[in-house]
Amino acid sequence: TVPRCYFLSLNGEWLLCTVLESRDPVRYAVIVVPITSPGEVEILISGATNDLYNPIWYVDSREITFNLSVPGSEQVKLQTIDLQTRFIRTMLVAEGMSFTPRSWSPDGQWLAVQQFPEDNHDLLVMDYDGIRVNRVPRSEGIEIIKWITRDLPSPGH
Repeated sequence: TVPRCYFLSLNGEWLLCTVLESRDPVRYAVIVVPITSPGEVEILISGATNDLYNPIWYVDSREITFNLSVPGSEQVKLQTIDLQTRFIRTMLVAEGMSFTPRSWSPDGQWLAVQQFPEDNHDLLVMDYDGIRVNRVPRSEGIEIIKWITRDLPSPGH
């Protein structure tokens, strides 16, 4: 399986990838690869039996947001990991469904996610802590092109 390395950090220093870690048993990992300075590939999370981590960068290139299935459970967690401290923060826990993180707003206050599997095409926009969630219903698929922050509600309202 070819690594999925779609995401360059905003500071241009790291490449974020999902890779096949083991074929037997099948396990996937999320890694960061240094680009601009010497260093080693770092494994951030590993062990999932599917490749549905869907990692994306937070706006400051210090956090990564991903979705993680809880082994032996129907639970799925939307989480972030701080690259410096390795602190993992849970934003949302769902039973029997998972969410694909799509994009953080430029100010880092809002995260756009879509439900997986994509039975509906709604886009969810949640605040940084995952407490406030707004649904953007749509009969067709939605693709994020760019955020316009002046149109976003303030997180406290």
